Amino acid sequence: MALVSGAGAGSLRAAMHLALLASLLLAASDDVVVRPTGLDCHGAGGPFVGAIGLFPGTGVPLVLVTSGGYGYSYFLGGHLRVGGGGQGTLGSGVSAGKTGSLGWGSIHVGYDPLADGPWEFPFALSLGGGRLSVEQVQDSGLVERTSQAFFALQGSVSVEYRLARTIKLALMVSYLAGLNETGLAFSALEGSLRLVFLLPLPGY
Repeated sequence: MALVSGAGAGSLRAAMHLALLASLLLAASDDVVVRPTGLDCHGAGGPFVGAIGLFPGTGVPLVLVTSGGYGYSYFLGGHLRVGGGGQGTLGSGVSAGKTGSLGWGSIHVGYDPLADGPWEFPFALSLGGGRLSVEQVQDSGLVERTSQAFFALQGSVSVEYRLARTIKLALMVSYLAGLNETGLAFSALEGSLRLVFLLPLPGY
């Protein structure tokens, strides 16, 4: 499996920049003392980059590099999160001459049973929809393109660390199921690195 060169190079640079920024923030956070997030913040959000292993209902698996953004509000002292977000494709692997593109948006509800201290371990359920496209170059040079809309259901778990008063770093792993009128259109596994900016409550 090869990576599409132009988009792949851009997505690799984006991932490297985010990782570099996260490492710099982590190095600067040694002496930061923080409180449980839900006690002094009313919400959070930020960008992310990720990699998806996509398994269509028919056809060969594909690897996609994606980016997106999200946001949510805290409730119940930081235990409950309600928000939404979206993501699109930066680059696609080439498998059996095919490339893919995935774009979707969702609303999500998350829960962190601990919500205490700098480490957080939320799990979430997201509902939304989007479109999956697959392209293949024929021997004649013509491009065959299929595209389908889908309803999405995603389950995820995350590990988050509060680097500073208003910044967290998160690693999320998720499973995504895309459904349409014929049933399961595709399934996908994703890992993403997320930079989270917190919105402090007045007075904090």
